[in-house]
Amino acid sequence: MPWAINQVYWKARLVYEGLTKSGKAASRRTIAVLKGKKADVRAATDAHRRHVSEAVRRATAIAADAGLKPGAR
Repeated sequence: MPWAINQVYWKARLVYEGLTKSGKAASRRTIAVLKGKKADVRAATDAHRRHVSEAVRRATAIAADAGLKPGAR
């Protein structure tokens, strides 16, 4: 898994940046709600899930290009 994340960082930087930004946004909104503020956690979580899915797709494609067959984990 670290190899795959590293490869996405180097070979699909925009995907990696979208993933980290969406994760931070989801975290910020969750913390805001826990502090009693209004925030759309669902939208942030949904956006983060989409970014995670894209990162997994890219990592899988990069691994396949390298002749590897990553497992579901």
